[in-house]
Amino acid sequence: MKPIIIFIGLSIAIVNVNAVTNTTISVNSRQLGETVQIIGILGRPLGQAVEIGGTIITGREVWRKEYQGAYLIKVTMVDGKPLPEPCAMPFAVHPCVRVRMASDGFGLYTLKTGKTASRLTGEQIDELEKGYVGSAVRLLAYETGAFSGIPSNLPRDFVVWQDRRFSFSTQLVILQDRSNNANTKPDASELSPARKRGAGVSEHTNVLPK
Repeated sequence: MKPIIIFIGLSIAIVNVNAVTNTTISVNSRQLGETVQIIGILGRPLGQAVEIGGTIITGREVWRKEYQGAYLIKVTMVDGKPLPEPCAMPFAVHPCVRVRMASDGFGLYTLKTGKTASRLTGEQIDELEKGYVGSAVRLLAYETGAFSGIPSNLPRDFVVWQDRRFSFSTQLVILQDRSNNANTKPDASELSPARKRGAGVSEHTNVLPK
């Protein structure tokens, strides 16, 4: 059976080995990663480690409600090559590595002070963001994805929560900070014996204007 490649972007197109079509097709979830390969926003298969370059921005810059209060990475380079258009991507640091990055204001507060906070004022956030927002980064990362949102075919009497429609989105998982030779090796205290022996470690993207 010939593999199917799914590209993720502002829209989803199904690409076969011979033709391009916008027709929706059904794919069994068991085919993902086997006969179906998903290509992410970065133009690489999900789960493939790449080196990215870009800057940290605030979610306010992309004008999307779900990113308010979050920090994103505006990716401009992938493996040393510029992207056709910069992409703003949500991110998370892999739990088995230590990279000094925060994806929201509370995480940034902890990163800078070593303490936790239950609330932050606008003035505190502005002060915390100094030296962080706008900083250039060079990272080893991979793109992962998941479906989320309001499901279809809900009963009419079901009270729907506030969310986007059920859809697929991706985010970056950060593995290593290469921008300043930071030590981001896996945290041995958090790895199982199998992982210590070398076993593998078991939201929407926005295209920014140039």
